[in-house]
Amino acid sequence: MGFVLLGTVVYIFTFIHWPYVVPTIGLLFALWGGCWWINRTPLTADLGAKLRAWLEAAAFVSVLWVLLFPGVDEIIRGRYSPGGLYDVMASRYEHTVSEHELPWEPFTRSTFEQLTAQQRTVLVDFTADWCPNCKTLEKYILNTEEVDGLVSRNAVVTLKADWTHRDPEVTQMLELLGGKQIPVVAIFPAGDPNRPMIFRGGYTRQMLLDALDKAGPSKRS
Repeated sequence: MGFVLLGTVVYIFTFIHWPYVVPTIGLLFALWGGCWWINRTPLTADLGAKLRAWLEAAAFVSVLWVLLFPGVDEIIRGRYSPGGLYDVMASRYEHTVSEHELPWEPFTRSTFEQLTAQQRTVLVDFTADWCPNCKTLEKYILNTEEVDGLVSRNAVVTLKADWTHRDPEVTQMLELLGGKQIPVVAIFPAGDPNRPMIFRGGYTRQMLLDALDKAGPSKRS
C-alpha cells in the first residue's frame, strides 16, 4: 500500500510546474517534521501542552512555507533547465498529430469575441500538455474524420485554449463557463454565443457531432 501511495505522489508531481517541484518537496518534509513534533506530545498530556505542540508545529511549517516559495520561480529557473516528469509527460503527446487534425487556432479573448461578433460557430478545446485525458479525447474524438468533416462543412472555427501554464485568459474563460477543471470543450453557436454547449470531463464522438449539428454552421457574410 505504501508503494501505491508513493506512486500517487509521483503522479501528482507531474502536474506541478518544474520550478515548484523542489520547494514542494521541501514543504512536504516540513509537514512531516510538524507531524513528528505533534506526535511527541503524549496522549495523556494536558490540553495546554497539546495546543502548544500544535502551535509550534504550525509556526514551523509556516516559516518554511514563507522561506521556500517567495521568488522561487525565478531563482530555480535561472539555475536549472526545464526537465523532470512534467516535460516527459508533455513530450509524449506533442508529436502525435492526427491525419484529421482540426484547423486549430490559439485561443485569445479578443479573437474569440471577434469571431462571435461575426456570428461564427466556435469550438473551444480547453487542454494542457500535462492532461492525459485531454490528449486522449483530442486523438480519438476531436481530431477524427467525422468531426473534421462536419467542422469543415459548417465552417466552424476551432480554438485551442492551452492551460499548460495556467494562462490567465484561459483561466478567466473557464471560470465564466462555471469551473476551473479540464478537459472542457465548449461550442458557441453562431448568433447565440451566450448559450454554449459545454462538455466537462469527457464526451463521445456522437455527443460532439450532435452538439455541432445543433449549433449549426457559421453565418457567412
